Amino acid sequence: DFQVKLTNQVETAQQVVRDEYEPKLREARADVAVIQLKYEEAQQECLMAQVKSESKDRDAAREWDRKDAIRASELELMHDKLDRTSRELAEKEAKIQQLQE
Repeated sequence: DFQVKLTNQVETAQQVVRDEYEPKLREARADVAVIQLKYEEAQQECLMAQVKSESKDRDAAREWDRKDAIRASELELMHDKLDRTSRELAEKEAKIQQLQE
C-alpha cells in the first residue's frame, strides 16, 4: 500500500514536471537563444562601428598629412621667394652704392 502511494506520488510529480516545468524550460531556452542572437548582433554592430571609426580616423589623418604637406610646400616656396627677393634687393643696393661712388 505504501509502495503504491509512493509510486503514485512520484508519477504525479513527474506529470507536474512534464506539464508545468518542461514548457517553461523550453520557453526559457528559447528566450535565452533570442537574447544570445541579439547580443551577437549587437556585438557585430559594435565591431562595424569600430571599423568605421578607425577608417574615419585614418582618413582624417591622411587628410591632415596631405594638408600638412601642402603647407610645408607653400612654406618652402615662400622661403625660396624670400631668399630670391633678398638677393635681388642686395644686388640692387650694391648697384646703387656703385652708382653713388
